[in-house]
Amino acid sequence: MRPEVNECPACGTELGEPTRVGWLPLPRGLLEPVAGPARRWDVRVAGCGGCGSVAIVGGPTPEEVVASVDRPTSRTAASVARAAREATSVLANIPVARGDTVLGLGAGDGLVLRPFQQVGCEVVNVEPAAARRAVGEAAGIAGISRPFGAGAAGQLDALSIRTSLVLGRTVLGHAVDPDAVFGELSQVLVRDGRAVFTLPDADAGLALSPIGLLNPEWRWLWTPHALSLMALRHGMVVEHVDGTAAPGSWSCTVAWARQDGPFPLARPYTNVLASVAGLEHRVASWRRTIERHVERTIESGRWIVAVGAGATGVTALNLAELDADRVEAIIDVNPLKQGLRAPGVDLPITGVDMVHPGDPAELLALVPELVPELRTQHAELITGGMRLHTIAS
Repeated sequence: MRPEVNECPACGTELGEPTRVGWLPLPRGLLEPVAGPARRWDVRVAGCGGCGSVAIVGGPTPEEVVASVDRPTSRTAASVARAAREATSVLANIPVARGDTVLGLGAGDGLVLRPFQQVGCEVVNVEPAAARRAVGEAAGIAGISRPFGAGAAGQLDALSIRTSLVLGRTVLGHAVDPDAVFGELSQVLVRDGRAVFTLPDADAGLALSPIGLLNPEWRWLWTPHALSLMALRHGMVVEHVDGTAAPGSWSCTVAWARQDGPFPLARPYTNVLASVAGLEHRVASWRRTIERHVERTIESGRWIVAVGAGATGVTALNLAELDADRVEAIIDVNPLKQGLRAPGVDLPITGVDMVHPGDPAELLALVPELVPELRTQHAELITGGMRLHTIAS
């Protein structure tokens, strides 16, 4: 288990009293059919009244997280398109030239780095998961094994690597010491360079449905104010914030500070402390709503098939406590997941050919983004009488 956290790394304020969420497994730690039950962690959430950040405590260590995801990944059309959009957005707003070095933090198999490679940039993937890093290396993307904030800058310095653009992605949500991430960033980023992060949103994670942002892989949910405090300590500034990056997330661009401005004082975020205090009740209420819907569906003679065995979906099933007694299986288009089992709920993962038009079934989409895909790519199931709901609704 990871060490307890008592103080906010952004503003130094003592964290509020933790609120218990539940016992959750690592959602991407899919199990072989003959494996024993998955390990679970007693996940709790604590808020910072100073800058609004949120700590997720009681979860796994970084080594346990890396071990759970260290397998090759199969790319769907949707994930390829998402990576292309991310790269296109960055290229449209931050100029890079042929020969520039672009650094990806936790970029998995390096897919998001390939558009930069195609325009002549040197690309480097800082990825602790060896199996995923190897896929990128096979495509000519250099790999670094140590995570940012835990010695990556030393490895990069030994290779004389300095960069004008860092794709920080979600690393600040996972980092053991996020302030150390900024320290290493200041060592490798050239003057006038930029770093772009996509971060789990503290406000969205507490005010909206909690299912996606209570993944025990996360350590922190952030506000732009909290991130600004850490950036300024290392001579940098958050110069742009985009709240439309992804559901439950926001993105920002970090640059070197142009001038020595006043250090912003933390303002009180009492609403975060109140939201954290009420989180356990909201999760329990949401769980009861799901239970009533499932009971009515089964009583009507229909069986339930979940859709989407990603991290958000598996976390949602565990929070809702939907196991094999009430759900038949999870459908996922990724062939590398099919034949495995979802941790915690012990549900088999199958292909979409498990269901057919006319089956007395209900498709339970585990993330809302799957609904348009189901309606277009598998319209015959819906028009054939199968019902479709999302677990969030």
